[in-house]
Amino acid sequence: MKRSLQITFLIINLACIVVVLYAGYRVTSLMVVEQRIESDAVDGITFSAFAVPAFAVALLANTMWGVKATVDSWRRRDHQAFALLGVFVLLWLLTFFGARYLWEFSARL
Repeated sequence: MKRSLQITFLIINLACIVVVLYAGYRVTSLMVVEQRIESDAVDGITFSAFAVPAFAVALLANTMWGVKATVDSWRRRDHQAFALLGVFVLLWLLTFFGARYLWEFSARL
């Protein structure tokens, strides 16, 4: 049960990251097709329509995992849940900082 719960939360986070990256890719692809070099307000709305639900699901999942990690730590079981939470945070940080370069690269193709 414990292992399947970890895999479930990892899959949720990875799915949300893929949705966010796809939303950015859609916007940059549209900009390339329209031969624009800067985004406009509609691009922000398009990105938000796809990315905000993914951010909300990931935030809810990571909050639930943080509560589980805190409860496990409080009961002095182990700190493995905190380690996995750190992996989730690292994945999201890499997504936030790396997505811009990925989208710029896809716009040059």
